[in-house]
Amino acid sequence: MIVDASLVVMENIFRHFEMAAKKVSHRLTAAERLDILVHAVAEVRLPIIASTIASVVVFIPLIMTEGLGSAILGDLAKAV
Repeated sequence: MIVDASLVVMENIFRHFEMAAKKVSHRLTAAERLDILVHAVAEVRLPIIASTIASVVVFIPLIMTEGLGSAILGDLAKAV
């Protein structure tokens, strides 16, 4: 989940940098790059949080299982 979320964020950052590079003829300043980065992360922040919460909610019932189900999937649910 962490790797997937970070890939989504990084791809969005790179997309925004590419779009900005096409719009301007000069090299971006540090302040411009920081503004682009903050905007790109803010754009995907809520979807990343929602998908993480959805993944965690799916595994909550597995924590409460007993017997064979707990033996097979309990540790996975606790790790998530």
